[in-house]
Amino acid sequence: MEMSRILDPAGKKPVLEMLRTAKGFALDALGRYEEALKAFESARKLSGNGKISCSGKGIVFSHRGEWKKALETFDTALIFDPKDATASVMKAFALIRLQDFEKAAEVLERSTVEKTDPDLPSCLLGFAFSKQGGFEKALRAYRKATEANPKNIHARNGLAEIYFRLGNSMGALKELEASIAEAPENAFSRSLKGRVELEEQACEDALESFRRALALDTEDQRLLLWDAYARYMCAEASFEENSARFRYMLLAAAGKLEKAAICQEPEDNELKAYALYFLGLFYCKIRYFRKASERLEECLKLENSRKVKQPASLLLKSIRVRNRRYAWWEWWLAPGTYGFIKKAGFGLIFLLIFSLLLSHPAASTLPIVSWPAAIVSQIFYQPGENNVLWALYEKEYVSSILILSALLFLPAFGFGRPEQEELELETLTPPPPDFDIPVSILEEFTEKLEKSLFSPEPMRESIEKLGKF
Repeated sequence: MEMSRILDPAGKKPVLEMLRTAKGFALDALGRYEEALKAFESARKLSGNGKISCSGKGIVFSHRGEWKKALETFDTALIFDPKDATASVMKAFALIRLQDFEKAAEVLERSTVEKTDPDLPSCLLGFAFSKQGGFEKALRAYRKATEANPKNIHARNGLAEIYFRLGNSMGALKELEASIAEAPENAFSRSLKGRVELEEQACEDALESFRRALALDTEDQRLLLWDAYARYMCAEASFEENSARFRYMLLAAAGKLEKAAICQEPEDNELKAYALYFLGLFYCKIRYFRKASERLEECLKLENSRKVKQPASLLLKSIRVRNRRYAWWEWWLAPGTYGFIKKAGFGLIFLLIFSLLLSHPAASTLPIVSWPAAIVSQIFYQPGENNVLWALYEKEYVSSILILSALLFLPAFGFGRPEQEELELETLTPPPPDFDIPVSILEEFTEKLEKSLFSPEPMRESIEKLGKF
């Protein structure tokens, strides 16, 4: 009699649904997502109310990065139970991944009103508000999350980032130290701490923070840019530009950038443009102008690097102006301070040299200059006087011509340069690593779903049935 009750299809359905849902979670944990989706779908068909299996499918889609499908399945779960807070929070997380922060905030505000454990929902709410620029609301949400769970490093990192943006460096450092104490292997905490320390001009501490961040996350090329930038700032603050230590630090930073994949792989043009810009800046500072020009020209050829193009082109222009070889006449004729006086001086010296040369007796015998030579002789000398004067003072005439010529050509030897408009150079800072709520927080939602699936009372009943079965 008991066996017939156990084998009754109506009695087996809930057990089979639970088993297939559990199978779906197990397959998802193993990364076998297609099989997990089939298991969840099979469980949903066994029950009219398949909210747990729908949420399970949503988690699988999330692990696969298919956020639109995940959003649809979480919406389906909420149709079965509109008050399901876990499904609401997961829906908000999917909306955040789809960059719909406003709608995510609306969902979270509705779902967290009656929650007794606002840790993760409040953290996500703070993230959504901060992405919209609502820093005051974001601060309140993050603080609520840290009060509910002081070990929530994502909320502490979110607080630290907002404090840093608002200029509260001490508040940011306090949150980051707590975050690092809880999770020493979080690269974002280390990198943000380095940025705050750079702002406070604690260059050595910043270098150490970026070094540790790089050791923890070798794939994030932005950390490499920040490490190189920190070395540059440290060298600027600690050493004279002409010192060996200054050159050594910048050469070390440039060497790391040159060897890195960031300068070799063209997948991310923006990061590559930043790297080439900093290489140009470093080489310029240590007076390797040819290398600096090469890197900056390469930077300007890249597409999708608008933020970098203007400062890179200004720096390249500055290098070219500084190292240009000027013609002797440019100094005399270039506009600028005392431009009129220099032009008048140029004309006077040139006229004197020309007049002295034309006054030579031999000039009147040359076919091209005989006519102007005759005019000069008529204006400045009595008939035959120039022949006598040149015979008596030939050395003096030649010396005068040489002195005037030397004065005219003096700028060609670098004793004078045309005045150039001083260029205002802007030193860029690298793009900051993105603060993000990682997909790993879904594991906590998965645990909650598994607990609701295997809650103590239904679990005891299921075990009894399974044992008899």
